[in-house]
Parts: sequence; C-alpha cells; structure tokens
Amino acid sequence: MDDDTNDNIFKQTFKYYKQKATPPSFDDVIDFKNARNLDHVNVKQVPSPSNELVNELGLKCKENWEIYELKNVPGLFVIPNSFTDEGRRMWANKCVTEYFKKPHETNVDPFEDNPDNMWKSSCKYIQSNAGKGSCTYEDSLSLLKCCPIWKLRWATLGFHHNWNSKQYSEQPCSELPSELRKTSKLFASMIGTDDFKAEASIVNYYHVGNALSPHDDTSELYLEAPLVSLSFGLSAVFLIGGTTKDQKPEALFIHSGDVIIMSGASRLAYHAVPRILKPASDAQFKSCSVADNLDLFMSHSRLNINIRQVHS
Repeated sequence: MDDDTNDNIFKQTFKYYKQKATPPSFDDVIDFKNARNLDHVNVKQVPSPSNELVNELGLKCKENWEIYELKNVPGLFVIPNSFTDEGRRMWANKCVTEYFKKPHETNVDPFEDNPDNMWKSSCKYIQSNAGKGSCTYEDSLSLLKCCPIWKLRWATLGFHHNWNSKQYSEQPCSELPSELRKTSKLFASMIGTDDFKAEASIVNYYHVGNALSPHDDTSELYLEAPLVSLSFGLSAVFLIGGTTKDQKPEALFIHSGDVIIMSGASRLAYHAVPRILKPASDAQFKSCSVADNLDLFMSHSRLNINIRQVHS
C-alpha cells in the first residue's frame, strides 16, 4: 500500500484533486472561462481562419483568436471556448456514432458481438425500457449505464496505439477522418507549426468518477511535433508538470470546447486528469430521439480527442 509521505509531488497533487471524502478547493486552479488565476499565463492573438473552415469544423467566428501559454510550463497552450454549441454537438455526435466503428479499434472489441451498432442498440434499449410515462433524468441515466456505449473507454484511429507495448502499429492502420486532420493542422498552425501531419488519434470516453493517471506521451517516433487535444462535455481538472514527477504540476480547468496543445518542453511533460466535475443540472429526459440521448450521455461524460503526428 502506498504511503502518502513517500509520494512524489505530482502524485500528491493528483490525489488531492481526486479525493472524494473531502472535496478539494479549486482556488488555485487556472480557469479561463471565469478569468481566474490568469496571472499564471501569457496571452497572444492570432488571426481567425477562413469562414469556410470555421463553418466546416464548428468553430466560433472571431476576428482574432486568443491563445494562452502557461508561464511555468513553456509550450503548453490553451485555446479556450473554441467551438459553437452546434460545433460541440457535432463533435460529440461523431464520437458516439462514428469514431468507434471498424476499422478503428476500441477497448470493447473483444467483448461486443457487433461493436459498430453500440450507439443504435443503446438508444433502442433506452427507448424500450423508459416506458410511456415521464422518465426522470436519474432513471434515464441508470438505463444508459446498462448500455454497451457506456463501456466504451477509448478508440484509436489512424495508426493504432498498442496499450501493452506503448508503440504504434503500422498495420493495421485505419483512415484518419479528414475533420481531425484539418482541425489539428489548423490549431497547430496557430502556435507556429505549419507542417503538422496528423497520423493518429485517441478518443477517450470519461464519466463522472473516472480519472486519467499521471503519465507522459513518448510513444510517437517523432516527438518534435505538438499534440493537439480537443475536449467536449463535462469540465475536468487537468494537471501538467515537467519531465519528472518531482515537479509540482499546474492545475487548470478544461471546459467543453477548449483546445490544449502540448509542444516544446511540455510535449514530454507528465500530465493527468484527476477529476471530472459533476453536471450542474438534472434536466428531465423527455424523449428518446438521438439528440436527447446525446444530451443524456454528455450530461455525465467528457470526451477527449487527441491527435498526434507519429513520424517525422
């Protein structure tokens, strides 16, 4: 059993924000949405991309985009609130209806007879068990948690990441969706990386109570390229430190529609997600259409799409 006194500073911070018995204080967490602790960051502006690209990718139309870099973690950039409401829904819908389908790979492939049908079968299950009367949010969430889609934890697209060997498989390799290539190239260009080549993506599916343990991303053969990360759904606490766990990490909130880019020194830094924040409301579940089931799923989940360049 671990002794807290022997934990490194990163693990101590991780445990603090993860703890359930006593809720942690978020006073020191950088929060771009509420403009809190922004003295920890530098900000610059870049011109907006073309209207055609903005509309295609569900981005907000801005004259200039603000990009924040953490002072204590050089190369860690945050582009907050980058997507419209419709854009966030579009990306969430792709995660729960498309990105887990073959030839992409997922954690549930060995256990599901028809993994490509997970979303449709889950919607059908909710519809058939919700009954004709009113169904509360809690009732609907309980039904959703019994569905195949709730077991989904990750999907790999493009070059597939092997979780055991920590390496990428050259074969099989699935086609990386064009919207992932365009979005990651756009955001990489905003920090001055114009030659970013998207080759692999990992889509993570988190729910309230889940966490991502401290780790570094060093599986790619070319580590000079940035890592582009998109987040949708519930807010989370994100920790990022240095190349050892003895460096105290910075804590920041990631909200729906935020983009994080790990480049330079931060590309090899230890990072983690100790906490997914609970939803703020308990809206009623009124029907069983795809849109409402998506709202139900997203009310208790966080989706993270990270896009990587594997080769030079």
